[in-house]
Amino acid sequence: MAIGRAGEIHSIHEIDEGYVHASQLSVLVDQCLADASIQMQDLAAVAVSSGPGSYTGLRVGISAAKGYCMALDIPLIGIDTLQCLAQGARIAVGMAPSTLYCPMIDARRMEVYTALYDDQLNEVRGPYALILDEDSFLDEIKKGQKLIFTGNGAHKFAGIFHHSAVKFINKPCSAANLVILASERFREKNYSDVRFFTPNYLKSPHITQANKVL
Repeated sequence: MAIGRAGEIHSIHEIDEGYVHASQLSVLVDQCLADASIQMQDLAAVAVSSGPGSYTGLRVGISAAKGYCMALDIPLIGIDTLQCLAQGARIAVGMAPSTLYCPMIDARRMEVYTALYDDQLNEVRGPYALILDEDSFLDEIKKGQKLIFTGNGAHKFAGIFHHSAVKFINKPCSAANLVILASERFREKNYSDVRFFTPNYLKSPHITQANKVL
């Protein structure tokens, strides 16, 4: 969770733990508001990761964001999670011609959710599910492009692929990157429709039948 203005971070609180979204989200919101010395009514917009990612995390986060927007009558800004990761990689290594940023989100086994962005974060290939193998991304490398891989799924590809044209960096997804991207959307008035905004899971959620008998 972060609060920013004109792309600058005023307060940020993040927890790198799983399965705490529902219990900790409101706590993080209160902490950020207190640090920034503002009230909820002072917010001009709410930005949220639109996915792909954890089914529960996306559902909780987007439900809360839509609730805030409706209650305060302010716009919602949805940002692709993969683009947010790519923004973090771009900050870490800088912009360079013929470089593609390839964020990866772990999707079990050797599968990841991924996409390709150029050095201006324009979408070269939209978000998709990919089962990694030794030939993944060879076409881009043959074209003379360099690739920067990041995200919690990149380590799986690092274990099977080695090439001088690729680089792996460990940069977790941060709300700070979301603020930067959301500020650009806010200036452009590029908002999401609160009523119809839904998570982009890429794949149907994996839901199993409970074994417990009531």
